[in-house]
Amino acid sequence: SLAARIAADNARVHDKPDRKARAESAARAEWKAKLNENEFLLRQEQAKKNPDSKNVSKLRSAINSAKKKLKAPGSDYTSLSGSRKALETPAHKFGQYDEIYQRISTGRRLALARWITHPNNPLTARVAVNHIWMRHFGTPLVDQVSDFGTRAKKPIHHDLLDWLAAELIDNDWSMKHIHQLIVVSDAWQRSSSTLKADPETLQADPENRFYWRMNTRRMESQLVRDNLLHLSGKLAAKLGGPSLSANASSNRRSIYFRHGRDDAQKFLSMFDDADFLQCYRRAESIVPQQALALSNSKASLGNAATIAGNITTKDNTRFINEAFQTILSRQPDHYEIAECEAFLRDIAKLENSDRRTRLVHALLNHNDFVTIR
Repeated sequence: SLAARIAADNARVHDKPDRKARAESAARAEWKAKLNENEFLLRQEQAKKNPDSKNVSKLRSAINSAKKKLKAPGSDYTSLSGSRKALETPAHKFGQYDEIYQRISTGRRLALARWITHPNNPLTARVAVNHIWMRHFGTPLVDQVSDFGTRAKKPIHHDLLDWLAAELIDNDWSMKHIHQLIVVSDAWQRSSSTLKADPETLQADPENRFYWRMNTRRMESQLVRDNLLHLSGKLAAKLGGPSLSANASSNRRSIYFRHGRDDAQKFLSMFDDADFLQCYRRAESIVPQQALALSNSKASLGNAATIAGNITTKDNTRFINEAFQTILSRQPDHYEIAECEAFLRDIAKLENSDRRTRLVHALLNHNDFVTIR
């Protein structure tokens, strides 16, 4: 593992009685790392339904070899090259960099880190709270989230931005503190509805630049898939672990799927997926492919049947109420109840479970399912 290789490098340069002892300690750490890695790969292979016998044999041979080396470690050790991570473009060549980093740092990176987080440099805190605000309200305080330079327009709520930035710095850069401030505020708890809005307010600020109401916004692509799994009770709650192939069959959260130019999850790509080149701000879209994905995908159809089956009441009206509450987080009005009951009667030729699955599937395609209000 990388941690073991780093430990090997530390053993190599750490003060020891002589050079031979340092080399032996480093070699022992390297072979221990190889042993741990091969034992982990062997367990993975054996866990498969049909393990590859050749691969198992090869791994066992490597494990035995590492055990022998551990019993009689020599000085044959290859240092981990810490500069390998610097090769980020085809123009970079490995031979251009030192094999290992210097033991004594110049202090430039530490000085840069201290300058970035210094209270006299509020730019970092401003950028951070602007991103936090945007993810709670759907719109940022500074519209140019990727450019806080002189070309950016002065924000309307610059005083709020500065106050939140000061709060972040004064509270030891605790983002949890900023989240708590926002979610208990009156601004965050306001309704997104404009039905009973003051006409003068609606006319003066139709774009809600002064946050007199909550913004209505679309679910991000990962939330759409995760909500389908969560409502059916299938979403895996486990945290951490390796990344998944983009189109692997898994009930893990969507954040664990690989995301790149040539490796993107097909269902997620239909909605407002993240740009793999930058992480500043997502665009919201309403396109026909989204409706087709929710109508025809296995994720939608399969989970609709499970959700319907989880609502056990035999009374159709109660079923409709529970389905609305589960999927749309609201109660249906009497018009919606009447339409749903008529729908269930119109397809009476189907079995009861199929009728209810069709109704749940229709609610998953409702605009309110992919809308955060």
